[in-house]
Amino acid sequence: MRQNSRRSLGANPKPTRAQLRRGTETPVRATWRLPFAGLLALLIVLGLAFGHLPWLFAGLYLVFGLLSFAAYASDKRFAESGQWRVSEVTLLGLDLCFGILGGLVGQDVFRHKTRKSEYVVTTMLIAGVHLLWLGGFALGPIKAEEFLGLFGALR
Repeated sequence: MRQNSRRSLGANPKPTRAQLRRGTETPVRATWRLPFAGLLALLIVLGLAFGHLPWLFAGLYLVFGLLSFAAYASDKRFAESGQWRVSEVTLLGLDLCFGILGGLVGQDVFRHKTRKSEYVVTTMLIAGVHLLWLGGFALGPIKAEEFLGLFGALR
């Protein structure tokens, strides 16, 4: 009998990812990402309403937000299936280049890249930069015509 107990110790195979997930669904939890994305969207709307934010920038936020959301969806799907992944530099680059709204929503919806502390801190920094940027347009310290004039002076 003693030998049987020794043989059975550690005899269970390692559970698969699907087995580990079974029954571990947690209730929907509140995170900072969706409210922050909502705040950024509100600043875009206010900036447009007050005429302080160029429509070009609002369009860029829309297009790159959709691209960023799709990149997070793809990367999550690739991660689960063991395929080649979208690099973190690409995901963060999309977030930095007007895609932060889609990036925040994608991270929250797919629960992707939410446990890596360095990645979360970098996302927070990028979101903070966009908060200051959009706040500057929405509240008026950054004037669209002056900002766009900088690019005219560089020609």
